[in-house]
Amino acid sequence: MYFLERPKLEDKPEEIFRKCLERYEDGTEKKERLKKCQPLVEKDLARYERSVKAGNRILPKPKLPDGMKAEELYVVYEEKVLKKGSAGRRRYYNKIVKPAKSRGCPFCGGTGTLTLDHYLPKSVYPTLCVLPDNLIPVCTDCNGRKGSKCAANGNGEPLHLYYDRPDRSARTEGDRITDIYLHVRLDDSFVAEYYVECPEKWTERFRRRVSEQMEIFGLYERFSGFAVIETTNLETSWRGAI
Repeated sequence: MYFLERPKLEDKPEEIFRKCLERYEDGTEKKERLKKCQPLVEKDLARYERSVKAGNRILPKPKLPDGMKAEELYVVYEEKVLKKGSAGRRRYYNKIVKPAKSRGCPFCGGTGTLTLDHYLPKSVYPTLCVLPDNLIPVCTDCNGRKGSKCAANGNGEPLHLYYDRPDRSARTEGDRITDIYLHVRLDDSFVAEYYVECPEKWTERFRRRVSEQMEIFGLYERFSGFAVIETTNLETSWRGAI
């Protein structure tokens, strides 16, 4: 697992939302309804920044205007950030994904196709759907496993790869956390079991969050599966060399 620098884009978060709206056709009911949400979006962006600086990653759920559904708002991300199309359509998306392209998924290390995960799910926090700090590059498997899961409070949320770099008590290599270990049991079959060893200096909250991270993304089982495949391949190579 490795951590990332915050996305550095030329536009401020509130400008990104505004520029996305500009790409909708003028005079349409859809654009007018979205424009009415802009003050709320800007308010929640500022609230998120204050919350993060205070060490909190979970916000109260936003109250949308009467008659507005979450999907009507987060479609801005799907249509104007995620969707491929005309030149420049994916410029925000590509810049956020780029730092992880040469390193694989920050969570599982997989080298599959990367996408963007909403740390705070867009279905729950649609006002943050295009906030760069809420968009984490991950593989499609990790994104699918997390889905719209969201912690009920600040003690059980997974680690935020932009804000939650390990403190000095955690064993790290550069920007990677290395307190994940493999226990191998050899009997009639090969069994690989991963676990996290928590240093004594870790706070109880940090312990819970690391554990939540591993559970949400199914990393214990997936790492074990990777180990079994790798070991089987090595065994096949050894037998071929004998």
